[in-house]
Order: sequence, then C-alpha cells, then structure tokens
Amino acid sequence: MKYQVKIAEQALQEYEIGVAWWHVHRERTPSLLETEFLEAVGILSVQPEIGVLSSDNADVRRVLLRKSRYSIYYRVNRLEQQVEILSFWHNSREQPPI
Repeated sequence: MKYQVKIAEQALQEYEIGVAWWHVHRERTPSLLETEFLEAVGILSVQPEIGVLSSDNADVRRVLLRKSRYSIYYRVNRLEQQVEILSFWHNSREQPPI
C-alpha cells in the first residue's frame, strides 16, 4: 500500500534553502542532498513508520539522511494514507519548531 507524500510549505522552503546552500558549498557532491531527500520520500511512501518517534511530539517522526546530516520530520495519517513532511532540518541545529 503506497502513501501519498505531501510537503508542507515550511518544509519546502527549508529544503530549497538547503539545496541552494549545498550546491554552493559541496562542489564534490552537489546533488547528494537532493538524491538523499528523494530516496527518503520514496521509502516513506511505502514504509511510513520507518522514522523514529520524536521525543517532543508523539505524532511526529524523524528520519535521518545520513550522508548530508539532514532530518525529515513528518507525520503519518493512516486513515488518508498520507505522509506530511513538516520540516527539513540540519542536525547541527536544535530541533525545528513543529
């Protein structure tokens, strides 16, 4: 069963900022962040429970993009078979306000 993945406006903006930064500062692997993100979205669409539960919010899960050290924070709606990406956040920062 495949889930639809939606990206909240805030998460989309965070992603676009991250990708722009990555392209400028990571000359050897300029597309790594985009590749990792798209792979994670594909996995979330078929295995939405794969992320760990957030310690701050029981409805929010987090999946780590290991190479880029970004995290995707998301919520699963089983009834509507949807995954909503709430935030795209680098792990060097404190947790996002979600």
